[in-house]
Amino acid sequence: MKKIAFVIQQYGTAICGGAELHCRMIAERLSAYYEVEVLTTCSIDATDWADHYAPGESVINQVTVRRFPVAQKRDTLAMNVHEKKIRPHLDKSNFSILKRFTGLFKKYATKEDQQEKAEWDWMLAQGPYCPQLISYLRENHQDYQRLFFLHISIIQRLRELILILRDQY
Repeated sequence: MKKIAFVIQQYGTAICGGAELHCRMIAERLSAYYEVEVLTTCSIDATDWADHYAPGESVINQVTVRRFPVAQKRDTLAMNVHEKKIRPHLDKSNFSILKRFTGLFKKYATKEDQQEKAEWDWMLAQGPYCPQLISYLRENHQDYQRLFFLHISIIQRLRELILILRDQY
């Protein structure tokens, strides 16, 4: 059976958020056809990203769940400072990060690079920051036929994986 994985910031029967519930519904349905894993944090609360579950592997409704600890909780003060820097771009739905992903990694001018750094800083302050999950993906991505990222907050460190993943998927 082919193995696929969903990457999302939180997962479990007690978590009823939109993206999280959507992920659980899809993962459970696909478990009849694929070996499905969910790669997620130990958090249950998106207001601070504090760890709730123990790290490690468990099974929920025929889906293997790999949980990784959050290394940095939400920094609301820093998030608000960075949000002020990027607010004009939020209103225009004009993220430099998205330009880079959709622009096939082309280089942008210095002003846009500075904007991109502010966006990454904002995303890091927002959390969750989960370097063990990123390391797991870096070391094990080839074990999965496909990876599905269901929410942008968990991929704020995706730039570290772009070179690894873009050629495979």
